[in-house]
Amino acid sequence: MAALVDVGSTWAKLTVVDERGAVIRRARIPTSQPGLVAELHSHADTLDHACSSAGGGLRIAVVGLESRLTVEAARRVAHGSGGRVVATIAGAIDRDLGASLTDAAPDLVLLTGGTDGGERKNVIENAHALRRLQLGAAVVIAANADAADEASRALAGAPLVRVVANVLPRIGLLAAAPANAAIRSLFADHVIRVGRFPDAASLEPIIRMPTPAAVLSATELLSTLLGTSVVVCDVGGATTDVHSAMCEGRPGPVPAERMTRTVEGDLGLRSSAAALVEASIDAGLVAAEDEERLVVAAARRVAEPADVSTDSTERRLDAELAGLAITIALERHAGQLAVTLEEGGASLRPTGRDLRSAVVFVATGGIFEHAEDPVAIAAGAWQRGRDRNALLATNPRVRVDSQYVVAAAGLLAAAGDRARAARLLQLELALDVMTCA
Repeated sequence: MAALVDVGSTWAKLTVVDERGAVIRRARIPTSQPGLVAELHSHADTLDHACSSAGGGLRIAVVGLESRLTVEAARRVAHGSGGRVVATIAGAIDRDLGASLTDAAPDLVLLTGGTDGGERKNVIENAHALRRLQLGAAVVIAANADAADEASRALAGAPLVRVVANVLPRIGLLAAAPANAAIRSLFADHVIRVGRFPDAASLEPIIRMPTPAAVLSATELLSTLLGTSVVVCDVGGATTDVHSAMCEGRPGPVPAERMTRTVEGDLGLRSSAAALVEASIDAGLVAAEDEERLVVAAARRVAEPADVSTDSTERRLDAELAGLAITIALERHAGQLAVTLEEGGASLRPTGRDLRSAVVFVATGGIFEHAEDPVAIAAGAWQRGRDRNALLATNPRVRVDSQYVVAAAGLLAAAGDRARAARLLQLELALDVMTCA
């Protein structure tokens, strides 16, 4: 038996699976409830693994040399580790950038700069600047190997500094794994422990990673299991995250990884509902006669982010907002076909991520637990994005995770129990491996 916990800002979700990967018990408990851990233990004697997005998740600031190289590499690593990028700095941290970094209040700074054997000065000077700012954040240095030790010495006295291999050791090679591992470790060892998430702090010994990292782990497992490209969209109260596992990445100065994730911090069903409606209106997704109705609905949700919709009217509004969030998040995650002028004439070429090979689309999040037709929400949003020229597949298999098993399966997979995690996903998402392969 394995007891798996996903601690969100509003709810802690417990999933208990047996040795075959079948769910034998579920529970959902308010995260702020006094005696949260005792309540979890009333459903499972032993709690094995946990992930958390409580308090808005892991806030990461990315600092690098050039926006199209080390900064871009670091940004991808940050997203892949399960963090939310709250600040991005390219070049030297001057007074204004230092102030913006302080305002962003990151939990962790990912400091990069230079390929191995290349530019050294920038990362060392930025390390000194970070030391002077006294952000109180942990720092992961994943920069030019020739400058990393000196940068570490410049940060002496910072709360926690860890040096790992360069995220971009040379042009065309993205080395994400060491920085990913360090960030996930620091999430449990530093961010949870210092009290950013007081309701989850007592679970710190078993928290392995941020929830988005667990979802990305499950996305990778699904793609491997099915032998095809997979997209997973996680709709939350504050953000909507899209994870994709494509069968092949693309080369480039910072090559596209097979596994990618984007976080949309303005697309959420509760604390970000007003921003979601504004983005939807700006994108032309809302008819003029519906604007005021959605603005009012969003304002109610922002004012009471922990409120659970109980009547049919409010649930339909939640479903409408979820469809908008998924549509915009997919459009931002995927690329489009753009006209390119060449010597031989004009041609259509894909820009951004090409998700036209995706065979399976999975939607997960609390909205789907009580929605009247959750598959229609997800499928409609996918089709709407495709109609708006996003590079999305035609008629993928759509599955909805209404019981929070995706994060639980990702936890199991990350802990090395991939066979049981795979079985959990197969059973709960009704996926036939032979059919999809």
